[in-house]
Amino acid sequence: GLRFVEFCALAALVQLLGAMDETLVRQIRDLLLADPDLGYRAVHLRLKNEPEFEGTSLKKVQTALQAIRSGGLADDKSKQKQHRPPWEVTDFGAKGRGIRALEAISRGTIILRERPIMTMRFEMARDIMASCNDDMARQMTSGLSIEFATGEYGKLSGTDQAGFLELYDCAALFGVDVSSQPGMFSAKFWSNGVPGPPSASFPEEDDTVVCLKVARFNSSCKPNAIYTWHGSAKSGEVCIVATADISPDEEICVCYLPSDLLTDSTDERQAWTRETFGFSCQCQVCSPGPAAVLFEEHCSERRRLSEEIKKVVVNLCTAPAEAIASGLRAAESLLELLLANGYGTPAKLRVLGWEGYNLSVAGKSPEEEVQRWARLRHEAIVHEKGEASDEAKMAATIAGKPARNLGDLQRQDVQMRKLR
Repeated sequence: GLRFVEFCALAALVQLLGAMDETLVRQIRDLLLADPDLGYRAVHLRLKNEPEFEGTSLKKVQTALQAIRSGGLADDKSKQKQHRPPWEVTDFGAKGRGIRALEAISRGTIILRERPIMTMRFEMARDIMASCNDDMARQMTSGLSIEFATGEYGKLSGTDQAGFLELYDCAALFGVDVSSQPGMFSAKFWSNGVPGPPSASFPEEDDTVVCLKVARFNSSCKPNAIYTWHGSAKSGEVCIVATADISPDEEICVCYLPSDLLTDSTDERQAWTRETFGFSCQCQVCSPGPAAVLFEEHCSERRRLSEEIKKVVVNLCTAPAEAIASGLRAAESLLELLLANGYGTPAKLRVLGWEGYNLSVAGKSPEEEVQRWARLRHEAIVHEKGEASDEAKMAATIAGKPARNLGDLQRQDVQMRKLR
């Protein structure tokens, strides 16, 4: 909790801003704890994603932020350590630079929030990749790509321009010369782009964005974090979310591969990273050794269990009771495997939660078991899309009042599909 001096400072701020703004002051203070460098515009954009604060004016946020900082709740040296992020950029030798945890981080923690400095609309990315036959070397040297990246670079502040130029690019791995700046801009964009907000025209697809801090995270086929977009198509940020408990000094890794490739063979995963980024993945589970052998065994078991579950769920209306019971046992086994070994990404748990929920309703399991699967899905959606997302709110409603029969399930499924 707050120390007495801090409490007095907070009370003074609340008096300054009005009693009705105590919640606002506390929310801004929490945002500063996660990222002390936030400016008032960035704070305002984040608050807009919270229903409670979406109507808060930019001027009020600016006043509150100035008052908080001048009141000593964000600037004194004794709290800088408390405010620092739980990670730092570190040199990992042959791997290059990456992100190291400075403290223990629990699964589900948002490690980093960051707004993009560049955004390429889905339609443009699609057209560039199609015209280049998904060839990275051609994408980096595409005239349209160079024109886009050069224009976006010109809009950046001097600080962001310097940060962008410091980012790694894989041009040399494809034999591409980017010694000229326009080509360099394009190469850095494609080497560091990650999925961003849903496309305004194609909601099932994502725009591609670049974030200076997010770009520092290395890849692993057994990641302990993901990057995901929290917010709407118009406003939001890329979040790095822990998918497993992370120990101090452990490297924090995301996975560059699409999630549906994570259970493919080592050769297939390495082929994808070669074609996409010019290198063969050499993470712990792609390198020869016991960890790689165990990972391959787990991948095979995950595929088997997933197929067994799917066969029952797609025929849920006609499945006999013994098949439903078998599907539930497979779901429990898969959940245990995912969580015990750090494979529980939100995308996987979201699907498994929904499958377990369907099976438990169809199998007439006790309500607490049905709710357990519904809560699993809700938690996964929160991690993947944020608590304020419409899908997370609907999942919370379902978890609070689960279906009683197959008819209820079908109606809930239709409602969820409309939100995607």
